[in-house]
Amino acid sequence: MSENPTWFRALQVTLGLLAIILAIAVWLFYTVAIFTMILLFAVSLMFIGFTGIFEGLGETHPEWRRAGWLILGILSVVIAFVVIVFPLFGITLLIILLGLGLLFNGFMGIINGASDSELAGWYRALLIILGILIIILSFFVLLNPTLGTILWYWPPYILALPGTYIPPLGFYSIIPSIGYVLLVFFLSLGFIIRGIQAILSGVKGKQ
Repeated sequence: MSENPTWFRALQVTLGLLAIILAIAVWLFYTVAIFTMILLFAVSLMFIGFTGIFEGLGETHPEWRRAGWLILGILSVVIAFVVIVFPLFGITLLIILLGLGLLFNGFMGIINGASDSELAGWYRALLIILGILIIILSFFVLLNPTLGTILWYWPPYILALPGTYIPPLGFYSIIPSIGYVLLVFFLSLGFIIRGIQAILSGVKGKQ
């Protein structure tokens, strides 16, 4: 095993620390989470889109597969632009995808627990119970796929002197939905894991 150069190890540790700091910022400031998720989602869609377009324009696949790649690529690029222009739509779409993923994993857990006779009985029962709980959670996510409930407080005009008034004062408060909280949790958890991995790689310095 060869040892990485010092500058590369320092870069790994620095990037790892930045990832952990970003994970903390995501939890403390929901606007950071929105911006980060929108950016990652849009970049991923752009990558998928341009890859699909290049595959569709190439000559290495049959015509029907090339057409499929081309359609997928164009749709991905269009959705990426929509996500950037309308960030709330992007967050809603991410929450829906999360809900569908939870629903799929819940059903898979129930199926594995009910059909895999090689597993221990207690483990099969645990898979079924967790599968049911995940499906219930997925319905909570899918039924409320928006960022959250916006509470609007706007006190009435307060009369100060006859014919004058103090302008109304108000504020907005957002209560995040379950789906959005889960998105933030998984995003920050991913940053923490990648950050720790980068720091450990930088400290060990081995390839």
